[in-house]
Amino acid sequence: YTRNQVIAGLTGNTRDKLTTSREGVMYVEEHKFDVFFVTLTKSHDRFSATTRYKDYPITRDMFHWQSQSSTRVESKRGKRHWDHKNLGITPLLFVRNEPKDERDETQPFLFLGPLDFVSSEGERPMSIPWKLEVPMPARFFDRHAAAQFHSRQVRRSHAPERDHRDRGLAQLRATDARDLWRGDG
Repeated sequence: YTRNQVIAGLTGNTRDKLTTSREGVMYVEEHKFDVFFVTLTKSHDRFSATTRYKDYPITRDMFHWQSQSSTRVESKRGKRHWDHKNLGITPLLFVRNEPKDERDETQPFLFLGPLDFVSSEGERPMSIPWKLEVPMPARFFDRHAAAQFHSRQVRRSHAPERDHRDRGLAQLRATDARDLWRGDG
């Protein structure tokens, strides 16, 4: 889906009344949807340092997402994330690999579905592993999990002094994801 198709579908607005959003988060207050538009591959030439969020699939039914860089846990936006069930809000995840293809055409988003809050860490931005109500397609997960692994390997080759710490965090995340998946977390 294009961003405009998603917005039109969720708001019911026609093209002439369409509210556009360049941001990665859009709250549709009338229907209580918190819509996340995620681009997985964030190049240095298209994304600033403050918008290269660490968003990636953890497992087929878990997705790591970072909020906007100004979001605090106790802010209105932060509460929409961690208290969405009590507030009657449904977070929705739309993901694409890159903003443009090799012909410089805008890439569509894949709808991965509604999300359930699991936990959060930090703020400005908040790091949140979300549980997908329906597992993402295996082919999508396999492609992006491999890309995330490659990205970590490249970062390690450029920063060998961080290798041990990165490996420990990756193992911790994998353990947490397995525990959450089994229901132990």
